[in-house]
Amino acid sequence: GMGHADGPVTAARLRNPFGVLAVGPDTALVADTGNFCLRLLCRGQEDDGLQLVTLSSTTRGAAGGSLRQARFWQPRMLTRAGNDIIVADGPTLRMVSGALLDSAGSQASKTAPTWFKDAAVSTLCGSVASQGVRDGVSDKAHLQSPMGLAVAPWNDRLVFFTDRHVIRVVNVQSKKVVTIAGVNGNPGGH
Repeated sequence: GMGHADGPVTAARLRNPFGVLAVGPDTALVADTGNFCLRLLCRGQEDDGLQLVTLSSTTRGAAGGSLRQARFWQPRMLTRAGNDIIVADGPTLRMVSGALLDSAGSQASKTAPTWFKDAAVSTLCGSVASQGVRDGVSDKAHLQSPMGLAVAPWNDRLVFFTDRHVIRVVNVQSKKVVTIAGVNGNPGGH
């Protein structure tokens, strides 16, 4: 049933989970949209089967900071951009940094939930206070409902997304959002 409960997957409860992203061996990040949080699906400490672990607050909001304290508005889509995770969260794109395996596998000796112990959440672009479709930098860019996240294969710092009949791209370093195709509010058609 719906709800919120951590533990073995047979007893764990989610509420409208939307996005799933594989982040390591036997490990996936889950956007639990209805519980306003990120969860981790992973092997238990004693390899006792798959577990579901809550990583962030379950109170709706837009607060950044440590992942444990961070609040999400409506997390849906997830993608990996380099060693960061990009989360489509209501009218924003949020970034989770400091959580993933690096190319040398430095997190490999830790259990999966501890990978996220030092993770931090920040808003990449958009704002819950100003929705719409307007290009700009950081919170000056307005987003309506970003979906369909994809990282450019030639540059892991460029994240493409769809948003209200348009295709947009954000540069993760500069936080600049640019609409590259479509017309805001004008669905194509025949």
